[in-house]
Amino acid sequence: MTSPSGSTASPNTAGASAAITALQSILAAQHAAYFAYSMIGVRLTDPTQVSRIRDLQAEHRATRDDLMTQLSSVGAAPVAAQPSYTPPEKLTDAVAAQRWALALEEACSAGYRFLLVAAATEIGTLRKQALTGLSGSAQAARYWRALLTPATPTVPFPGI
Repeated sequence: MTSPSGSTASPNTAGASAAITALQSILAAQHAAYFAYSMIGVRLTDPTQVSRIRDLQAEHRATRDDLMTQLSSVGAAPVAAQPSYTPPEKLTDAVAAQRWALALEEACSAGYRFLLVAAATEIGTLRKQALTGLSGSAQAARYWRALLTPATPTVPFPGI
């Protein structure tokens, strides 16, 4: 079997490579979310939202750390966090902060969706990790989306 780069790879190697690429994508999204939630939190005044930010930031930190360990254990160098992350718009109010939070969770969902595709032929832990992560990030996105667009708090296919 020939990979897109022209090298020969077995199906298992190609699948492992796709899974590692997906894990790196998720890790990059986790880095961004962990960093950004500190900036988002200062724009929120509702105590429930501030508490949610703290919980989500802790979850993203734990997931980030687990992914770094997972990638290192298979010999892959975990992607590094960027020095800073720029919001898609100025954080002038709570609504802008909520929109950024939603975008961050959607990026995490997209990474997990990518892992789900990469692990499509696997029944084990990677597939479970993808489904669990996709479910968690979709629920977090639903929280922010419900604040922004209460009439449509969910999307049919998270991560797409």
